Amino acid sequence: MTATTSERGGNWGRWGSEDERGALNLLTDDAVLAATRMCKTGKLYRLGLPIDRVGGPLLDYRGTPQRLTLSSQTDGRRNAMYGAAPGVGANEDVLVLASHTLTHIDAFSHVFGDDKFYNGFSNDEFASYGGAA
Repeated sequence: MTATTSERGGNWGRWGSEDERGALNLLTDDAVLAATRMCKTGKLYRLGLPIDRVGGPLLDYRGTPQRLTLSSQTDGRRNAMYGAAPGVGANEDVLVLASHTLTHIDAFSHVFGDDKFYNGFSNDEFASYGGAA
């Protein structure tokens, strides 16, 4: 017999059966303001990783990350075509990477157990190309 969520100590149902935010419900404007009052010093933690085809936590089935450059300083004529003054432009890229490679874009629809996502949503409601309903 599988333990219920309340027996496991989870938050399923805590904010109602339709909740999709989980503990983020606790993150209110007042909670953020109170947290800022706790700071005594500041420290910067860089969490970014380079988008490389080697190194990092790469798994074969995910493929390697790719950065494809769409425009750069070499496209000056194109920028002028849109009314940009000489010397004005932009670098624009497309990133192709699995959402759990080098960064971690996550959601309650990431992990399921007993065919259920967070709060009892059925894993049948998830589609490879459409995502979570």
